[in-house]
Amino acid sequence: MKKNLFFVAVVAAALAGCSSDESLSNVNEGTIANGDLVPVELGLSRGIVDVYQTRGTGTVGAIDKQDNDYNCENLYVLMTDNDAETWGFTTFGTLDRLFDGSFYSRAVWDGTSMTTDEDDNEVKVWAIDYLDFNGGQVKYYPADGRRSDFFAFYVDDAALDETGATTDVPVILPEEDPDADPDPEAVNEKYVEFEIDGSQDILAGKAFYPEGVVGGFSAKTARKGIKPRIPMKHMLTRLTFSVQPNATAEGVKINSIQVTSEYKGQLTVAYKEEGTKDAEDLIAWTGDSTDFTLGTLVGDRTNGLGSVEGTKTALTYPDPLYTISADDVVADGEGNFAKKPVGEAMFVRPNQTYYTLKINYDYPIEGYTEETMNFDHEATIKLPNDAVMEDGYSYNVNIKIYGLEEIFLETTLEAWKDGGEAIEIDPDADDEAEADPDQQQDPDPQNP
Repeated sequence: MKKNLFFVAVVAAALAGCSSDESLSNVNEGTIANGDLVPVELGLSRGIVDVYQTRGTGTVGAIDKQDNDYNCENLYVLMTDNDAETWGFTTFGTLDRLFDGSFYSRAVWDGTSMTTDEDDNEVKVWAIDYLDFNGGQVKYYPADGRRSDFFAFYVDDAALDETGATTDVPVILPEEDPDADPDPEAVNEKYVEFEIDGSQDILAGKAFYPEGVVGGFSAKTARKGIKPRIPMKHMLTRLTFSVQPNATAEGVKINSIQVTSEYKGQLTVAYKEEGTKDAEDLIAWTGDSTDFTLGTLVGDRTNGLGSVEGTKTALTYPDPLYTISADDVVADGEGNFAKKPVGEAMFVRPNQTYYTLKINYDYPIEGYTEETMNFDHEATIKLPNDAVMEDGYSYNVNIKIYGLEEIFLETTLEAWKDGGEAIEIDPDADDEAEADPDQQQDPDPQNP
């Protein structure tokens, strides 16, 4: 059963106010008054994000709702114009594009705001802060009443730049030419090309229309107190790993754990369409596969969590990944050995029926020149009945570890069976048989 990860939104902190007769120098040289404009306020909604517990920096959020927090993720917000002749990013006078992916935002919590979900669990109320990451420039809805949609996405450092190299600054495609004539045949989608290595948790979402919104968000809906809230959905399947050693496995080194997956594709980050797309419809994969290597986290997950300068701590790839210790091979009172979590998590192409697992071990041996023996093992990760491993789901892969077994041989001595009376050999009896003419055979009448 899916567990739900809830991201809840409230209005951002009050924007710096000016009196209605003060001009806005960051709009168009002071010709529009503050009272004529409505600022854009954004939040992350209570919409469902399905999760089971991120080079990359690991998982965003957690299974446990009490620990389900944003953690210095760079969220890119996009605002698209639903009323323009040619669909694209919303612009407003000299403000040009308002949200076009040229800067990132962060999810923020004021430290006290809480709400309850449908299960009466307390969850934090998050807002989207873009002011601290774009030089403090307030964004305003177009004054002419145009309606817009809002999208957000997170790709960690898996986005590709113009040269095909990975970057943490996404390139939104196709690029718009501001001097081009409107093209009615223009593609009504925006996408980001990506290349994952198994460590990146990719998310995307679109603000849903609450009651009272038709065709998009605008200054009119904002004046009614309606604020876009964006539910962020996980795009990939998440794998976690554990090892379960037996009594002979002490000293076994797990050098690496790898999973084969497709790794390149295009993530649709904005689209002109009523409603929202499912996660599986937002990624087009190229069909190229590679082996992802499981990483781990050393130290704290963040540096300066919650600060403007805060960054997520990157994963590392130690060799060996894990060594079975004496404490790992102690059974409980019923003879069972505990499962030991290994590594952080791995993110793979979703909606597959199986993945190929590759493990490299070193086994300790005694009495030989070489102190260890290296082995490669390949297996298949799959669910009962070949069920599909879905996007937004996390699955634990438990690996049982057995040490090398010394060869012990046993033998038993089978008793002889008595063959019965003795067989007698009597030379005298043989001589008597030769002298007895009755014992001689008649000559063959055919051969005299």
